[in-house]
Amino acid sequence: MSEEGEENSGVAPGIDPEAVARAEPIVESMRGRFLDWLGKSQAAIAEKQTMLNSKTGNHAALLAEIKGVAHEMKGMGGTFGYPLVTRVGRTLEHYLIEAEVAGDADLSIVQDHISAIGEMMLAFKVDLDGDTEARLNKLADQLESRVGAD
Repeated sequence: MSEEGEENSGVAPGIDPEAVARAEPIVESMRGRFLDWLGKSQAAIAEKQTMLNSKTGNHAALLAEIKGVAHEMKGMGGTFGYPLVTRVGRTLEHYLIEAEVAGDADLSIVQDHISAIGEMMLAFKVDLDGDTEARLNKLADQLESRVGAD
């Protein structure tokens, strides 16, 4: 296939369009399990936040675990077609990137992300209408503004 054909195929240069075509049904079959995974991600973040609130455990390690989950959210949201999940994961990861201790303000921001994940999960279980999508985008905008992510 010519370079021009690759540009017109909708696939980035250097990516095998046939491999993408083979992967699409696999990704689609996994999409149904995405909400289960997202719920487990939310629970994992909430568990670490509870430990941070109770002053148990190593703050740096707990924050690193939250960052890891946020990083996974960032990637999985994009993979499965949930850009709001990507935005919220990216925002939380960005906020905590250099954190080694968590003060009250940090815990509040983590809680806001947990709440946002919960709102997204509820919305994703039903058809996402324009009003709900606009509300969730506004929520993601607020999180990004609050933590200084763009």
